[in-house]
Amino acid sequence: MLDTEAGLWLMEPSVGLAVIWPTTPTAIWRALVCLLPQDNEIG
Repeated sequence: MLDTEAGLWLMEPSVGLAVIWPTTPTAIWRALVCLLPQDNEIG
């Protein structure tokens, strides 16, 4: 993720380069929440 004066940008790695997409705070939050462990993984 990049936070610039122009807004938030999501970096997506690709073969040999990176693709950068404009995004929203909600999309960033959802991506971060997906990284959290599930209940059965904490157990």
